[in-house]
Amino acid sequence: QNPGVRQASVYGIGEVAKVSGEQFRAIAADVLMRLTTAITFPQARDKDNITATENAMSAVGKIIQFQSAVI
Repeated sequence: QNPGVRQASVYGIGEVAKVSGEQFRAIAADVLMRLTTAITFPQARDKDNITATENAMSAVGKIIQFQSAVI
């Protein structure tokens, strides 16, 4: 509900993907599904939500970069 909390949360997910190694595999599918939801919900590109949306996209990129085995 809160864009600031959502922004911080998705940023943290990207950082976890960078440092968690194989432990990330257990949650990868669920995380990617939730990030997709955050990126594609109808108001994702509204002024209040754009920073969270961009951080969600960045988190997906970090998953691709650092967790490619789960894709």
